[in-house]
Amino acid sequence: MDLSAVSGKLKDLLKGITNTIPKLFSFVNRKTLTIGLGGLLLVLLVMLIGVSISRSRSRRASDTPHTASLEFIIPVEELFMASEPQFLPEFLLEQEPRSSWSIEDIRPFWVVPSNQDIWRGEIRSAAERFLEGVR
Repeated sequence: MDLSAVSGKLKDLLKGITNTIPKLFSFVNRKTLTIGLGGLLLVLLVMLIGVSISRSRSRRASDTPHTASLEFIIPVEELFMASEPQFLPEFLLEQEPRSSWSIEDIRPFWVVPSNQDIWRGEIRSAAERFLEGVR
């Protein structure tokens, strides 16, 4: 077998490949190709940084003794609420409800609606309390 013939065929094959590659990618312009390769490079860089960070964290976790995590223990009582009682507590009234009210009983709770100054003062003080909370 003649090596010059083989090398000639290899040269022809390489020329054919180099001629067909640009034809295959002729629909992709340089800008699109540059952006695509840049994006791919960025993704690979982010992945490399992520792997290095995770390895450094795993090394730090393996370097510290496991007893360090036992120093901070939250008691179970603080994490979970106590179970509800299985009975209803009795409701104790301080005094029996009245069947009727006298004028003297009502007087501390009753304001005559016709007195407009009282209502203006009440509204003004309520608005001021509200605005103090906003500031």
